[in-house]
Amino acid sequence: SLKTKGLQAADWYENLSTGQKDIKNWLKHLDVSTDAPRYIDLKRMAHDIEMLPEGDWDKKYVTQKYRIKLLRGISVGAFINYVEGGNMQSTPPERQLVSPVDQPKPPET
Repeated sequence: SLKTKGLQAADWYENLSTGQKDIKNWLKHLDVSTDAPRYIDLKRMAHDIEMLPEGDWDKKYVTQKYRIKLLRGISVGAFINYVEGGNMQSTPPERQLVSPVDQPKPPET
């Protein structure tokens, strides 16, 4: 029998909406501090985050534009920032992107 699974992180748009200011700052950081503009269209991403819809999050065109293009673009930018050894000082420590390699090791017992 064919089994279908539900969408993972179906509330993805909620974090996008509440994090709009942080995303704008992140995109500015990527634009001036990394080679990301060579690989991803940061101007388009900045435009898209400015034009966040208030609804229709289940519509295919909205999902493609924001969940697929924008969020994947942000992930690619984070990877470029990481590879280049970047650090965004204006981001609160709890929201900074940290490699698992850079995580503090738990104390030995």
